[in-house]
Amino acid sequence: MNFDLSTIQDYLSTIQLHLDNFVNTQEGWYKILSGVTEIFSGKNLENAVDVINPLSESE
Repeated sequence: MNFDLSTIQDYLSTIQLHLDNFVNTQEGWYKILSGVTEIFSGKNLENAVDVINPLSESE
């Protein structure tokens, strides 16, 4: 599939419009912020270490 630059820009504009509409709702912001919080939570980092090094013991 070949896309010219204007087609790609149209698709990106449409995606941006949907994202803007999503984050303009309180529920949308809650989902985004809770996802970011989960990513940086300590438990998530511990799980990542366990996946990388399964022999490590976490206390």
